Amino acid sequence: MAANLSHSNSISVVFNGSNYILWHHHMTILLKSHGLYTYVTGASKLPVQAATENAIDFAKRMNEWDINNARILGFINASTTPEINQQFLGYVTAKSLWDFLAKRYTSSGKSHQYQLWMLRYFVFTPF
Repeated sequence: MAANLSHSNSISVVFNGSNYILWHHHMTILLKSHGLYTYVTGASKLPVQAATENAIDFAKRMNEWDINNARILGFINASTTPEINQQFLGYVTAKSLWDFLAKRYTSSGKSHQYQLWMLRYFVFTPF
């Protein structure tokens, strides 16, 4: 599915290494609003040419997948600090980068509990 460019192309939270849960929440909303969330979940896989598919149709599908994948990589890169995004070299799919970030920055310690508390307070508390 092609992204809808009428939506905002950025989020207000910049991931700095200590606010992963809040950043993940905002990034998930952004990706879903653009119809791109399935790329990071793995449901939208790199296309494979079907035996009955002609080369032109396959090239179109491949191009669309590649553009959407690059768009997500751009969203992630633009919403992280330079210290974080310099770790991204070598990640060519949005899913592999998304999985890396989840593994690297998800924790169950005190900072994780604080992030959950802050998320609950700022997202779910009416002003």
